[in-house]
Amino acid sequence: MTSRRLRKVGLGIPLLQQAFQSCMGDLEIQSKKGIGTKVKATFQHSHIDRMPIGDMAATLTAAIAAKPDLNLSYRHLMDDRVFTFDAKVLKNEFKDIPFNDARVLSWIKKYCSAGIKKLYRDD
Repeated sequence: MTSRRLRKVGLGIPLLQQAFQSCMGDLEIQSKKGIGTKVKATFQHSHIDRMPIGDMAATLTAAIAAKPDLNLSYRHLMDDRVFTFDAKVLKNEFKDIPFNDARVLSWIKKYCSAGIKKLYRDD
C-alpha cells in the first residue's frame, strides 16, 4: 500500500515494521477502499533498541502542508496521558483560512509540540 503514483512500492510501512519489531512493539493496519487507512504502531518505550521518535510536530505539519485535504489523525500515549491531533476537527476551526496556510501550519506545529512535550512532564 502506498500513496505514490510513479511506483507501486513505498518504504514507509516496511521501515515502520522494522522499527516496532526491533523493540517488542506491534503494528495494526486497517484499510477500507475509498474511506481511508488506519495505522497503529506501538513501541515498548523502555526498550533499549527503540529509536528516538523524532520531531513528530514537524512531521505532522509537513504532512498537512503537503496534503491539506488529508484527514490525518495522530494519537500519542505516554503512561496514562494522551495527546491527540485530529485534522478533521481542526479544519472546522480554521474554515476561513486554507489548512496549509503558513499561519495555520505554524499554529499546528506549536500546538503539537506543546501537546507532546506535556506528555513527558512529571507534573
